[in-house]
Amino acid sequence: GEKLWSKAVDVTDTTNISAGGGSLTLMYANGHVVLCGANANGHYWKQFLAGEFDRRKLIVLDAIDGSEQWSKNANYMNRPAIIGNEIFAEPWAFELATGKPKMRPHPLTGKESEWRFSRPGHHCGVITATPNMLFFRSGFIGYYDLYRDSGTRHFAGQRLGCWINAIPGNGLVMIPEASAGCVCQFSIASTVVMEPKVENKSWGILSAVGPTTPVNRIGINFGAPGDRKDLSGREWFGYPRPLTRNRLEFVFDLKPKLANGGGWYSRNVESVNLGNVESPWLLASGGRALQRFEIPLLGKGDAASNYDVKFYFANLESSDSAAFEIRVQSKAVRSGVVLAGASAGQINVDTIELSKVAVEKNLVVEFQFDEQGEPPVLSAIEVTRTEAATR
Repeated sequence: GEKLWSKAVDVTDTTNISAGGGSLTLMYANGHVVLCGANANGHYWKQFLAGEFDRRKLIVLDAIDGSEQWSKNANYMNRPAIIGNEIFAEPWAFELATGKPKMRPHPLTGKESEWRFSRPGHHCGVITATPNMLFFRSGFIGYYDLYRDSGTRHFAGQRLGCWINAIPGNGLVMIPEASAGCVCQFSIASTVVMEPKVENKSWGILSAVGPTTPVNRIGINFGAPGDRKDLSGREWFGYPRPLTRNRLEFVFDLKPKLANGGGWYSRNVESVNLGNVESPWLLASGGRALQRFEIPLLGKGDAASNYDVKFYFANLESSDSAAFEIRVQSKAVRSGVVLAGASAGQINVDTIELSKVAVEKNLVVEFQFDEQGEPPVLSAIEVTRTEAATR
């Protein structure tokens, strides 16, 4: 109980930055003392996106003598959490010892970019965490797998309370009922206990920072309810993108054109017989009667490049065959394509691969078919850069 050291610390800008105020909070971990703001209210997205939180500061001291290790205006929303040797200050994360931003390869370009997560939907409360998982309110119960790093996932129907309401321990996550006294009405007010699953079949909503071109690889899963990684760790983005309300979810526009009667669909993968295929969830959704879409691949100043393109087709319901032509960059690349109809509960799937498609800006894909007949159903497309285009 003897005093080891005592010193004054300038905590200007840790609290009372823009809306919500926030209380001064101290946390200790791994020989470091962290001073920060503890605003719990997640309603102030308008102010955050307007840059009003830019000055909100993190300060880290050496616990041995109180000397400042680093401080920075960290532009964070709510009370941070320390996980191992990192500080997660929503929506960012930083090295505890140095303050360097947590980085990851950008899912499109592959270049190093700042790590960021988003929790869409109405929310109060702060994040709690284990080494592999973040837990928080994101409209409903939200969680983020730090190992897979494939976006915010949800368990709908219940909501967390307005402060710390997810309690990880002994391999479980306990979420006691804490919503009944709030004006936010939810249909199911109950305690929830979650346990690990060997296979995670839920869908995420990914956030990403930095330039999106030149694209090294992009996988698009049409009609999918969210984003997901396959067994090899490749990211697949659901499209259309989720409703963002100008938050931090990763968005892009393919400018799709659909024929009359066309649209997006999604089926529970366990309700359809897709046979022995890898990543069957990739084929359980799609776009019906797509006539045209374009994928932004290269930006201003990017050199023209060649891309390999792989189409994934699946006829989930119709017993009629679909006949169509594929056009890429306004040129017919496959004519007389026929996707057989479903029969006896067996779904017909097919893939078509193109090599070295020259791209200067966008990849433009068109399907030509008789609108009176059975239209094509495209489940996914994967586009991978191979080399600079030769002129």
